[in-house]
Amino acid sequence: MLAPEAAGSNTIGANRGRLHQVSHLVQTFAEVAQKGRPGCHGVMRRHACWVLTLAGLCVAGGLAWAVLGPLTNTLVADMPESSDAGKQAVTITGTRQALLLATSGAVATVTLVFAALTYYLNRRSHHLDRYDKARTQLHDSNKSSDQLDAIYALSRCLREIPTERDRILQLMGNFLRGLLQDVPRERTGGQNVDPPNDVAIATLLAIGAQPRSRNLYALHLKQKQLRGVDLRKARLPRANFRGSWLGEARMDEAKLRRASLEGAWVQSANLYRANLRESNMKDIWLAGAYLMQAKLQNARLIYAHMEEALLIGANLKNARMSGSNLVRANLSSARLQGATLDGVILTDANLRKANLKNTRGLTADSLLVAKIYNSTKLDKPLADNAEVKSRIRECEGGAKRTHGLAEMLKTWRNK
Repeated sequence: MLAPEAAGSNTIGANRGRLHQVSHLVQTFAEVAQKGRPGCHGVMRRHACWVLTLAGLCVAGGLAWAVLGPLTNTLVADMPESSDAGKQAVTITGTRQALLLATSGAVATVTLVFAALTYYLNRRSHHLDRYDKARTQLHDSNKSSDQLDAIYALSRCLREIPTERDRILQLMGNFLRGLLQDVPRERTGGQNVDPPNDVAIATLLAIGAQPRSRNLYALHLKQKQLRGVDLRKARLPRANFRGSWLGEARMDEAKLRRASLEGAWVQSANLYRANLRESNMKDIWLAGAYLMQAKLQNARLIYAHMEEALLIGANLKNARMSGSNLVRANLSSARLQGATLDGVILTDANLRKANLKNTRGLTADSLLVAKIYNSTKLDKPLADNAEVKSRIRECEGGAKRTHGLAEMLKTWRNK
């Protein structure tokens, strides 16, 4: 026969063991519910909510039984015995009330935790249901309107379900690559290809709006047909457009920092004030492109084709432009300090007010075929070169004659 103290101690130990088992079960179901994956999350979360509710009721009932029974008896047993039964009853009642108050606070706290966890699970289940629906709609529907709705829904999911962001971006990237045609071996064939549809553009913009550290694979668009695409003010840093066709594209003020455009065809594209810093544009075709005030600092423009490109006010500081073709390009007010210009072709290139100080590889022979003026900023050795001075006088005289002819034509029209 055990003593009352030993029996009370054993009872408390057994109750603690049961409470520990229930707590472990609740934690296990919570982890399963939180780590569920699309496709099975709905059922798992509903079951988890029921289990959490039942577990909470069991815990509350167990605490109430322990307070009114073994726990009170154990605490009262340690007190000195009293001959007055009334006083002993008051002591037991006070002890039970204090324990009930403490237990009520604990139960209220646990209830709030369960309510918050249930709300989180229900909300996450709703978001993942939306993701499942959008994914199914994206693949099963051939209607552009349905696909656009799916893309917009996935864009919301990217914000609402951070843990599934990589999965969603991979899905959208694969879908985008499936929409775009590959560049044919004969580059001239790209001129007969229609621009990407609204679904492709919406997908591209949705991917580009995500943090750049997460969208590298999704923006891997190597050798794709993007002729005439409208990407004005798009955020596409580190995008891979290597070898792609971007002729006549609208990319005004687009953010393309560190993008890969090596070998891409971007003829006649609009890149007004586009951010192309540190981009790889080796062998790019930019003939006739509009690059006014474009940011091209530290860009790699080796062997770039920029015939007749409009680079007025462009920032080309420290750009590597070895072997680039700038025939008849307009570089008025362009900033080329620190740029590498060895082997560059400047035939009839307009260098009015261009800053060519501290450049590397620029020779007098390259300047003798360009249009240079008194406003062109050159390093002292080049500015003092007799042939360069002669070329400046020649260009200044031609500019005055052109200005005089323009004034005569204007006067004749007014008459």
